[in-house]
Amino acid sequence: MASEEVICRIANRRRNSRIPVKPLVYLTKTTDTPGFLLNLSENGMAIQAMEILQRGWRVDFQFSLPKTKVEISGAADVVWCDTTGRAGLEFASLCDFDRVHLRRWITETQVN
Repeated sequence: MASEEVICRIANRRRNSRIPVKPLVYLTKTTDTPGFLLNLSENGMAIQAMEILQRGWRVDFQFSLPKTKVEISGAADVVWCDTTGRAGLEFASLCDFDRVHLRRWITETQVN
């Protein structure tokens, strides 16, 4: 299977569009695994961890939404990972308050 075809299949699995995160946002509460956000969606995020994660792990996280004072925290499951420390996490627990702020941030970021 060609690599472009694999990338297309992965992209099509996503339920929500992912928003690249700039400037750099650090995860401040990941369980023993510091890292930073690469992108965010309503259902999850891609991160660059300082250690290699394993598929199926649940990690706690906390980060500030870019250009806001809103702290988002919860737990997420590792759904994919690679040997460089990049990983895709699906939110397993996120309170309603944080979810509302995340949706608002995504909507405002997509408009701008």
